[in-house]
Amino acid sequence: MASPYRTIPLGVAATVRSGYAFKSDDWANEGVPVVKIANVRDGTLAMQGCSFVPPDVADAAPAASVHDGDILIAMTGNIGVVARVRDTRPLALNQRVGRFTITRPDLLDTGFLFYVLRSPDVRAELAGLGYGSVQANVSPSLIEGVRIPLPPLPEQKAIAHVLGTLDDKIELNRRMNETLEAMARAIFKSWFVDFDPVWAKKEGRQPVGMDAETAALFPDDFEDSELGPIPRGWSVGCVGDLVEVTRDTIQPSDYPDEVFDHYSFEACDAGCTPARTEGAAMKSGKLLVPADSVLLSRLNPSISRLWLPWPTTQARSVASSEFLVVRGRRGVPRTYFYSLFGSASFREAFEGLATGTSTSHQRVRPSDFSDIPAAWPPREIIQRFDGEACGLLARARIGREEAIRLAGLRDVVLPKLMSGELRVGGRHR
Repeated sequence: MASPYRTIPLGVAATVRSGYAFKSDDWANEGVPVVKIANVRDGTLAMQGCSFVPPDVADAAPAASVHDGDILIAMTGNIGVVARVRDTRPLALNQRVGRFTITRPDLLDTGFLFYVLRSPDVRAELAGLGYGSVQANVSPSLIEGVRIPLPPLPEQKAIAHVLGTLDDKIELNRRMNETLEAMARAIFKSWFVDFDPVWAKKEGRQPVGMDAETAALFPDDFEDSELGPIPRGWSVGCVGDLVEVTRDTIQPSDYPDEVFDHYSFEACDAGCTPARTEGAAMKSGKLLVPADSVLLSRLNPSISRLWLPWPTTQARSVASSEFLVVRGRRGVPRTYFYSLFGSASFREAFEGLATGTSTSHQRVRPSDFSDIPAAWPPREIIQRFDGEACGLLARARIGREEAIRLAGLRDVVLPKLMSGELRVGGRHR
């Protein structure tokens, strides 16, 4: 049956304008974050490792300013991918990333526009508009010429509300997961970086938030070492003393019909959910991911890509060869070295090991990673930390799995709502 909704060219009710062409000498190490094509993910922005321009440079290009709630679109590369800004910081928009402006709010709702751009039919049409022999591009006029369904405005708002409620729950889960992981990192920093329990005992105080049994595991003084003062009785060694880098590989294309959990950079940046990928679609060799491992990107280490995988029994797990697949030695729990790899002191040391002539393709050698010096606490303290962190990280995993289920539900419902097959308010075709 035909859709009950009329269609209009998008440009009747909205415009899209590309960002600003910043010059090479505009870039800085800090300042106003700039949204580039690589930062536009499916539905959201991934600003890890983003570029910056000084505030005065951003102020000189007011047309490129980005605000919370704006809808952006990739106009080159992965054409048609859209994202809604959920960031209250000042942001600037780079060239070839488009920003939509509703010109007829009496015809088109902003929330509905975001979801209609993500519907399969419109998404496919946008992707097919690319032109250019080197890298496909699309112009604002071509985007504005795409026809979109146009339910009555109240129904648009109702559709956006239904889908937005799912996305809000997904976003709430994401933020809760970040909070849970931040709590685990805060405990790690307190115990193993700032040595708060040792300082407290040295000063005759009870360590804050710690039971007496755990506090008894910490010394009450420090001793000198080649790393500086460390808690008395702790040892100095290197990362390779407690972890090992595994290099078991597989050629997924040898198993063309098998579906793998693929831990890729793209999936990491998009929320750390592995992609379900058939072996035939992966042309290069991959690393096998054991259940007790941690993934750490060795490529361009200034972009932090740290992943705590939760492999399933339903599919074999594989990762990009640009990850270090790290496992604990002699029963060292992965919660400990996962938190270690996320600490500022480790990140600084790790980034300093990058080699390569190109700033965009620098790598850390596994042997150099293993040689990073560190101070190790007694095993009992590591195990006690695992008891504290494991519950927090497991709760984060549950939240992430719920977000995956909600996203799947949204992706099923979205095209049905856009086509009119499913009508809000109980009205069905």
